[in-house]
Amino acid sequence: MIFSLLTCKLVHKYEVIGYVVFLAGAALMLTDPFAHKTHGVDEAWIGNSAAIIGAGFGAVLGILNTKNVKVQHPLVMMSHYFIFAAGLQMVVFPYLEDNPLFFSTDSQYGAFGWITDINLILYLDGFIVPFTGIAANVAFIYCYVYWPIEVICIAALFEPFIAQFAGIMLGQDEIPGTRTLFGLLIISVGVVIASYGAKMKMISKIKSLLDENLN
Repeated sequence: MIFSLLTCKLVHKYEVIGYVVFLAGAALMLTDPFAHKTHGVDEAWIGNSAAIIGAGFGAVLGILNTKNVKVQHPLVMMSHYFIFAAGLQMVVFPYLEDNPLFFSTDSQYGAFGWITDINLILYLDGFIVPFTGIAANVAFIYCYVYWPIEVICIAALFEPFIAQFAGIMLGQDEIPGTRTLFGLLIISVGVVIASYGAKMKMISKIKSLLDENLN
């Protein structure tokens, strides 16, 4: 929405309302005093900072996707993402973590520790890579052919919901406090309002195109 405003593109009023409601719900979640990681580990500011920075780059990537998907195959685009992401992580992460074992095969601290466990190799190469890696990303890129960027961004906002529930089920997160649950409810309302605005904007665009063709 911010990039649409900066580039003087049409933004539906319900999109603005929806994202404002969404941000209000996110603010409630981030200030929940009972939201802590298990085992006393709590470095939320790192994840929050990464999410904010990633949101900006994700918006730029979405705009580029709407253009590139018309001239490049999704597999080609996905390979570019993976190569860029892997290179960035190999350069930036060692400095952020200050981990001397980052480039080792250490099972706990090494980036290549997964190759020492045959079960983990089978799990990654047999499930993570083909399904959540290749298939999911190719399908996500294909979405840019059939849906506008606003709809895709709204769909992507549901990923944290799924990640939160999965984290609780796997024992990585504890059940959040009431403020977080209330924030999730507000975020859901904001997503619905924003998606309705994106839908109305698409309908108005289609009507205007039809009117132009008829005239």
